[in-house]
Amino acid sequence: MSRLGAINSAIQAHITSAFTAAGETVTIVTDPESFETRDKSAFPRAVCIFEEEEPERLDFKQQRRRVNGVIQLGMFEITRETMDARLEAIRDLIVADDTLSGSVDYTVCEAGTTFSGPEDPLIYGQLEISTEEVF
Repeated sequence: MSRLGAINSAIQAHITSAFTAAGETVTIVTDPESFETRDKSAFPRAVCIFEEEEPERLDFKQQRRRVNGVIQLGMFEITRETMDARLEAIRDLIVADDTLSGSVDYTVCEAGTTFSGPEDPLIYGQLEISTEEVF
């Protein structure tokens, strides 16, 4: 498995665990998509998008590799507080496993953002993630 694949798998496992702990299942995809085009039965839904930057040369023939990404969540007919709780649960799991099962040296997970339209039953949430490895 590629390094990017290992990072993605670890993140997806944490997303699944957070929803399982809340008694829910979640569909996870890795290609960008519009939540608005999905039927209500497709939710809750998570989109994980990660990109690897070009390695940066360091002293002593070392390199630094960074991977940055975003997790976007979509859930129907819930409160913002429920979305905030899911984002916090995912963030807590990622922070507790900051090496993502040994895939990276450390991971930073930014606090979640929750948003929706004024009359929209679909609530959105987002976490930003960055990882770093020196080798």
